[in-house]
Amino acid sequence: MIITQKLNCPASYIYDKIIASVMFDIMNNTDKRPKKDFLKNFSYKKQFRNGSYATITITEQIKNEQYNYETKTAVNCYTSSYVIVPLSENTCQVTYNETVKTSSLLQRANDFIMRLFVMHNRKKMMKNMLLQMASDYQKN
Repeated sequence: MIITQKLNCPASYIYDKIIASVMFDIMNNTDKRPKKDFLKNFSYKKQFRNGSYATITITEQIKNEQYNYETKTAVNCYTSSYVIVPLSENTCQVTYNETVKTSSLLQRANDFIMRLFVMHNRKKMMKNMLLQMASDYQKN
């Protein structure tokens, strides 16, 4: 899944919002408070609503430009990235990319079917989240 969205806010604002969300997730799942500028290679376990667990590892962090992470579950490995490109002082473009690697043919078939039903909603939800961040900036 790839989503590209132009936003009416600075790249630094979006980056800070993404990192704030990451820090919140880390604190909720580990009670640790790592330094927000040094998250690369930080790993933690997260429990989801359905009771399953995943290990999340931050694989790249470039201030105001990029944030990548990997989510490993018992059956899948998701690789996600945010690339933020400033277009002007107060606009930027965010590209979110998510790929999934599965361990079995049966799981690949299941993932494909789920993507058919869920992908449109996930893309819409992600775009709305990015647009809401930019809207919050406009209100301040």
